[in-house]
Amino acid sequence: MEVLDQYRMQEVIYGHAGFLGGATYSDVPLAWLEHHLLSPVTTRYANALPVNIQYKMNESWVDGTQAAQAGIWNRVRVTYDNGLTVTANDNAEPLCEASVTLPQFGWLAKGAGVTAWTALLQGVVADYAQTQDNTFANARPASDWNQSGIHHIQPTIAQFRQTGNRSFTLSYEWRVGETLTDDYHCFVHFVNGENIAFQNDHPLPRPSSTWKTGEMLPDGPHDIRVPDGLADGDYGVRIGLFLPAAGRLALQGRNDGQDRIRAGTLQVRDGGQHLTFEAAPPTSQGNDDLYQHRLNLTGQVLDFGDVRTDGSVLVRRENGEWVLRALPRTRNFFVELNATRFGRPASVRCVDGKAPAVTPLVRGNWWQLKLNDAREYHWK
Repeated sequence: MEVLDQYRMQEVIYGHAGFLGGATYSDVPLAWLEHHLLSPVTTRYANALPVNIQYKMNESWVDGTQAAQAGIWNRVRVTYDNGLTVTANDNAEPLCEASVTLPQFGWLAKGAGVTAWTALLQGVVADYAQTQDNTFANARPASDWNQSGIHHIQPTIAQFRQTGNRSFTLSYEWRVGETLTDDYHCFVHFVNGENIAFQNDHPLPRPSSTWKTGEMLPDGPHDIRVPDGLADGDYGVRIGLFLPAAGRLALQGRNDGQDRIRAGTLQVRDGGQHLTFEAAPPTSQGNDDLYQHRLNLTGQVLDFGDVRTDGSVLVRRENGEWVLRALPRTRNFFVELNATRFGRPASVRCVDGKAPAVTPLVRGNWWQLKLNDAREYHWK
């Protein structure tokens, strides 16, 4: 998300339309975010003219000449002739603007009938856009927005022991951080560069569909022999899971780019008389850290002012009704709406949901909408 946040901040401050390219263009959550967050802003600066561009220097906003003399360009504010002001923060230190805290790569667009931002809310990076007829709120829960595709299963080598000339045993261990629905096969490749020199593919100690979150599953020991005629050298050990019909599963650990985890190196010396194993350096969080950075890791409910949620929602006025759409559609996350803005309906109609209607749960000036997998939720 950090790379996309940085790019989106540059789009907004330089008056560019929202854009997704490369591998991201067909990613539905990313397209949902790019469109609903930026469209209310880009429609306002697309035909407007910038009338003032300033840069933050110390505690003051200065013009481009002063910024150039000081070599400070990383906090920018652009004002347009229609009253829209856009502020962007490319500095590592947060910037407070109009009571909104902008982290690095955060931005705020305000005026001309819109308030939109990527900012810190209750200590979490979140996204928001509001116009008279539209509210978009995204709490960035990691359960929905971790786009790495990595499963929280991490294999390691627990024990190595040489048992004879060109012979050794390996014991593996599987750290289970989530459940799997399928029964995967285990492969172990001993590689010389990109070439597989020999293997230790083997049945798992228990079908992977029965693994439970939080367990450490021992696997082995397994007797392995270095093939006769294999030259002395260092052979990388790569471990993974696969299904014949679906291919390899992306796992936690040091990925070699082919969905194989780098477990360590087998060292073959003196024609196989001396075998040693050097484990790969430990990694505590796996290789999806970049994807989890700037996400709501604890699933915290965020208060956006007119919406409270731990998910992502769009609420739009259409044909005299409010219409809410949720992402993901099939997860029953928390949604509360402010009655001052959205009214206090006695019933909410559900399109293609588990029930045709739901009754809101009223809490003072707020009411909770119970999601039921509907495509849309309508109320007057």
